[in-house]
Amino acid sequence: MTQQQADRTLSRLSSAVTRAKNSWDLSLFRTIFDTIFVDEPKFKGDCNEPHRVVQPPLGVNWTMSDCHSMDYICGNPPSICHFMPMIKTRIVRKLKEQLAGKLNGGQDADVYVNFLGPALQTILQSQPTLREYTARLHGNLNEILEGIKADVEAGFAEEDREWQRRWDLEIKTLLLSYP
Repeated sequence: MTQQQADRTLSRLSSAVTRAKNSWDLSLFRTIFDTIFVDEPKFKGDCNEPHRVVQPPLGVNWTMSDCHSMDYICGNPPSICHFMPMIKTRIVRKLKEQLAGKLNGGQDADVYVNFLGPALQTILQSQPTLREYTARLHGNLNEILEGIKADVEAGFAEEDREWQRRWDLEIKTLLLSYP
């Protein structure tokens, strides 16, 4: 294989990885949105019965006091803020399931099926000298994906408690800045 062929091969695989990442990024927002506003209990609805907080004027943020006072589930930022530990647990669980599905070969296995597998197949078809290694290369790619999956699962397990402590204030402050 010439250097130019090797560069073209690496470029194809790199492009496939980038497309897989972009696909995950797009679904990430939808997952978090659905976890908060679609999954039960939904953070939607009237926040005035019973009355706990007064909505600040436009351009003024909610306060941490509003977060602590809003002790029932409804559709305003203080309610989401108040129940953040529950929401984070739901989001982490859902993301772990989705990521495992994307890497496992399940229904959402688009990392391999839609991105890496076709890129590798294109490379193999364009490089006759590599065709005899097709099974081995696909096997190696699957081994890499299994390693990534194990690393991700271990990372989630280690980070669950840390994540709850490290980013709470920053997330709550951002959340309370929405009207």
